[in-house]
Amino acid sequence: MDRRPLQSIRARLAALRRRALALTLAAGLALALAAGAILVLAWVGLEALIFLSPSWRTGLGLMVLMGSGAILAIFLRRHLPALISPHRFALFIEGRCPQLGQRLISALELPADSGDHSPELLAAATRCADELLQSADPAQILERQPLLLQLRLLGGAAGLVLICGALFYSDLAPALDRCLHPLTAYERPPRTRIEIHPGDLEVVKGEDATLAIRFAGRKPRLASVLRRPTATDPWQREELIVERADSIV
Repeated sequence: MDRRPLQSIRARLAALRRRALALTLAAGLALALAAGAILVLAWVGLEALIFLSPSWRTGLGLMVLMGSGAILAIFLRRHLPALISPHRFALFIEGRCPQLGQRLISALELPADSGDHSPELLAAATRCADELLQSADPAQILERQPLLLQLRLLGGAAGLVLICGALFYSDLAPALDRCLHPLTAYERPPRTRIEIHPGDLEVVKGEDATLAIRFAGRKPRLASVLRRPTATDPWQREELIVERADSIV
């Protein structure tokens, strides 16, 4: 029996398997990156909203890494076994190319010197399987649609991250910096910052003093001002209506 058709079949299957592995690994990596981008965005957004403690910040960061890794592992577990096993991969090829019938699996697994079948018929089936396999379009056997789907998902995740970063840059940028240093303890800055100008001053009796109060950050609706004429007088509280103004004079 001529061994060249069988060797050609095995070489063709090896090339197809390498291509299938590359497509599967690329699709799994794209899916893991997309999931990782969404999880990182959620982590940073939660940090921006709640101002997490170092332990929570570190724990959520580890969960993001493990979540992305788990998604990649589940994807590969579902798709790699059919590519690693020669028998299952041959069955997969026959499923993608119905014209092969059972010639491919017969050529690969039936021994040529067995008395249970005709060597001539097996040789003819092997040659036919070789010709059909060589003429088959690799794009028909190994579809790129799963990879394109995961790439579109990755593009959508990247777009969402960019949009959120552009809309909430002032909040997400400091939160991202804190997430990059998860073990560092940070003091939460006040949401509202108040500046009083000119600050301490002396006023001649009978003259007026002009004070400017500027608000930054989250502007309140009301503000309470404590003042006293001299250092020995009691403080007097006065309510000011801010209504989200930038400053009051």
